[in-house]
Parts: sequence; C-alpha cells; structure tokens
Amino acid sequence: MALKQHTEPAPAAPSPLNPLLCAQDLPPFSEIRPEHVVPALDAQLRENCKRTEDLLNNDRQRNWSDLVQPLEEMQDRLNRLWSPVRHLNAVADTEALYRAYEAIDKAGLDAAQHQVVAHALRDFRLGGVNLAPGHRRRFKAIQQDLSRLQSRFEQNPLDATQAWSWPIQGERELSGLPDAARAMLRQTAAPRGESGWLVDLEFPSYHAVVTYAHGRSLREQVYPKTGLRFLHHILERGGSASGMALFKGFRGREPSRDALLGHSGLAA
Repeated sequence: MALKQHTEPAPAAPSPLNPLLCAQDLPPFSEIRPEHVVPALDAQLRENCKRTEDLLNNDRQRNWSDLVQPLEEMQDRLNRLWSPVRHLNAVADTEALYRAYEAIDKAGLDAAQHQVVAHALRDFRLGGVNLAPGHRRRFKAIQQDLSRLQSRFEQNPLDATQAWSWPIQGERELSGLPDAARAMLRQTAAPRGESGWLVDLEFPSYHAVVTYAHGRSLREQVYPKTGLRFLHHILERGGSASGMALFKGFRGREPSRDALLGHSGLAA
C-alpha cells in the first residue's frame, strides 16, 4: 500500500485507548467502534510516512535491517490495524462503519487504496446499509432465508454421498486393490455392522476402486453413482429438501431482495 501525506488539516490525535492502536496478539473485536477507524488509520499512516522519510533521508548504505525490515514492519502494523476493520465490515456491517469507510474514501488515497475502499462501500450498499428501517428488516429476513436454503443445498451432496454403499463379501472382487485400500474398506464396513468390506462414494474409497480395481463390474457400480448421486438422491427424492424445491426457493426470494436494492436482476 503506497503511503501519502494528507493534504487536509490534521484531525485530533487519536485516543490512547483506541483498541486499533493497541498491540495485542488478537484483535479486540468487542472493543472496536466505528469512531476508532479514521483516527487510528490516520495516526498509523502518518507514523509510517514519517518513518519512511527518516529511512530515505538516512545516508547510510542500504541493507536489510536498515531499510527492508523497517518497511515490512510498518506494513505489518498497518495490516494488523486494517484487517479487523475489514473483518467487521464482512460480519457486522453497520451504518456507522459504512460512514467511517466513506470518510476514509475522501482522505486522499491513491488509485489502489481508493479501489479497495470503493469495493468495501459497494459491499455495504449490497448489504442493505442504506435501506429504510422497514426495508432493512425485510432485506435481513430474505438474507436469512437464502442463507438457510444455501446451507441445506450444500448439505444435500453430502447426504447423497453418504446414502450409497456397496457391500463386498468375497475378497476376489477386490483384486487389484492395494492392501491399504482393502484395510480401509474393511474399516468402513465395521462401524456399519457389515461383514467383509464396504465401498462407498467418499473419495478415498471411490478413488481406490476406479484406479486399482481389476474387476469391471465393481468399477461400473461405483463410477456412475458418483456422477448421478445428486440426481438420484435429491431431485428424485422430492419434498422441501429436494434440489429443485431449494432452487425454486432461491429464485422466489432473490428478485425481492434485488428489488429492495434497486436492481432489476443479476445483470443490473
């Protein structure tokens, strides 16, 4: 991040209790407030600018300890200050934090810095920070519904993977599999109360069979099931948890959310 001297009048010195300026192993998230952001960032940038000037005005021969290491340490302190702010923007975006970002965006940033802040401001707006209270409550409810649907949708492939297995009683069917793979399949069978070996669609089992198994019939049992497990287990299962029902749930809510943000669709 390039460092620039501010041309605007210097703001008041940040409070010594500003948690963003306190050296701690972990960020004190519960203590950070939007009003801490601008003073802390301004103070750190000014300190970095001054130290950089001092380093460059030093006539000593340039080396790692006198130039590179101090610059890296300054960058690290700036990153440690800014990272909690970016995290809070992602998980606890509030109007006050949005206004703090707006103030930073007017602080004489270079092109790269401006782009970072502009993207953060865009994310705030897409998060509904500028909506009226009633619309914001509706927006939050839609987002919670979409989050629930997404979680269910992401769980379905795992359910489908775990729903299929193929018991094997004769070791002859395992011809070609290494001893380690055979031991793994036996360990898979035991907790499920199966004797012998058990092939499932988890990657270690699937990979061992399609890679090493000599028997075509065993490979034919496993390989197609991997590609079709979502279709067979979810789309044909029906009910509110089916893939199609969840997809319709997404499509039913996203237009309402987009309309609240003033968008007509994905391309808007």
